[in-house]
Amino acid sequence: MPLTTPQMPFHQELSAPSFDPAQPRSLLRYFGDLERWTLRYVPIEVADLWECLPGWISATDWPALKSSVAARHPACHDEHRYSFADFVTLVDGQASQGIHSINQWSKFLNQFLIVSQYLLARHHLDPLEQQCYLL
Repeated sequence: MPLTTPQMPFHQELSAPSFDPAQPRSLLRYFGDLERWTLRYVPIEVADLWECLPGWISATDWPALKSSVAARHPACHDEHRYSFADFVTLVDGQASQGIHSINQWSKFLNQFLIVSQYLLARHHLDPLEQQCYLL
């Protein structure tokens, strides 16, 4: 019995790999999900951008293509995941909206912990600052 090659899912299928430019950290996961079908699974505007990148045009292999695109989305790398400015924006944004339910508090606290723990681990925030911002 001959082996069949699995077909890649169509662009709109739920199982299709995806990259959201608003979530640049999803880029590396996206590349991990696929290798040769890249332009088919992103919005056409993203495909147009990637195709015009000098590194895309001159790339000779898959790692070179990934490097070219990743250079255009620097926040996809773990060392650029969150900045102190992102943290302040999160806190200020929630302070201006207020918290009116336990669900809002939970959502804010979860995001607060994700960002602040990241900054604490990289010594961009100290524990006392973290507590003050939470208050």
